[in-house]
Amino acid sequence: MIKFGDWLAEFKGVDRPIGDLANDMISENAIDTFNKVTSVDELPSNLTGEVLTVAIQAFEYYLIDTSVQ
Repeated sequence: MIKFGDWLAEFKGVDRPIGDLANDMISENAIDTFNKVTSVDELPSNLTGEVLTVAIQAFEYYLIDTSVQ
């Protein structure tokens, strides 16, 4: 199964909040950090406010997307 960071990286360049999150993750070389996430509680602690909201929504979508594959 694809890991969250690798999945999120596929949204690089998308003109939506999920794309912004992907771009930030890639520019900060944080793909490995995001790949370790297996629950919302494990999202990086430096995410706050709207970025955290987008990350939670993205992770929930990741769970749905990967469960149907």
